[in-house]
Amino acid sequence: MQSAQLNVRTLLFALAIVTACWGPAETCAAEDRAQRYYDDAQARYDKGDFDGAVVQLKNALQSAPGMLAAHVLLGKTQLSLGQPEAAEEAFEKALSLGVHPSEVAVPMAQALLHEGRAKDLLSRYPADSVPSSLRAEVLVLRGHAYKQLGDLDSASRSFQDAHAASPSFMPAIRSEAELLLQQRRSAEATKLVARRSNLIA
Repeated sequence: MQSAQLNVRTLLFALAIVTACWGPAETCAAEDRAQRYYDDAQARYDKGDFDGAVVQLKNALQSAPGMLAAHVLLGKTQLSLGQPEAAEEAFEKALSLGVHPSEVAVPMAQALLHEGRAKDLLSRYPADSVPSSLRAEVLVLRGHAYKQLGDLDSASRSFQDAHAASPSFMPAIRSEAELLLQQRRSAEATKLVARRSNLIA
């Protein structure tokens, strides 16, 4: 869903470029440069060249500071580089410019988790704050936030809720099994993985 929304925004941005060409030539050139930088950044991101993607995204934003897709991709790229604070800043900028909150909910929650801000994650992203298509991902992140706070019972419930929301979502199964192993309940972890894997199959 997130990628679809961003694709729509990219198409709208491309339309804006065409429209801008009826205005000052400088505006048209800047918008066109921004789109080319963004396209190259997306290709680099897809290939795992995160450093190169950051450079191109910053070039895009220098040409078009309001390009929502570039701010979002910049945040995701910085998250991939292990820079959660910078990622959070990029997502906040995208939100301030009007990006839909659901487009950055999961990566923003990941950034908060990596920053060690479990309480902020839990208060900002309750399970019902996102569309159903994202609920399992957010519930898993909430589970890890509870683990970070030492509340293992709530973590377990959150992982179970994630599995209920999306039975085929492997991170929910893996996270719950890891929690059981952490509690030295290896037999239960083995049974859980076997049982839920059979349900998925």
